[in-house]
Amino acid sequence: MPTRASIQQSVITRLGSEAPQSLADDTDELVAIARIYPNVVETMLTKHAWTFARKTATLTVSAETPELPWLYSFPLPTDCLSVREVRRGYNTADYDKIGTNIVAMSADDLTLEYTAAVSEERWPADFADAIEEETLGRMCEAFEMTERGAQFRQNAGRLLRMANARDARQRPTRRGTNTRALRAWYNRMAGRV
Repeated sequence: MPTRASIQQSVITRLGSEAPQSLADDTDELVAIARIYPNVVETMLTKHAWTFARKTATLTVSAETPELPWLYSFPLPTDCLSVREVRRGYNTADYDKIGTNIVAMSADDLTLEYTAAVSEERWPADFADAIEEETLGRMCEAFEMTERGAQFRQNAGRLLRMANARDARQRPTRRGTNTRALRAWYNRMAGRV
């Protein structure tokens, strides 16, 4: 199970430096990784609707009054990185995201589905590997090893695509989109009957 410390220590070791005794040390590598790592994590978590980072929350109205035409404002959860959908019951609601708030026309029964900033312990191994490679690539670029950094970042992209494919297999398929009747209708419309 990956942890923040294990990923960061692995990156520093793979850079060719000694593994730090503590992540609170004041070495150049630790200062750089402290700046780079959070950005890499946020970027990678928001690139795909990961099943392990999916959360839902019931929105509660805030006292803040939004600009017209919106009537209600709802603060986003503090761990929200990106909004996937806002629903009223089973239907998608009309909304907008303004800053750290969702604004809507109705305050009735709104549910937010979002990508959360989940801890490393919840990450699958392939996603953690992609994070490590991307962080390593950006660290190499920070220390002016651009060619090596580009190789690591290219590898990170490949690992992320593989993690994405694995994650997509965990979601149920949508019924009715590939039925015989639908294919027959499409072929008739395309003149292939």
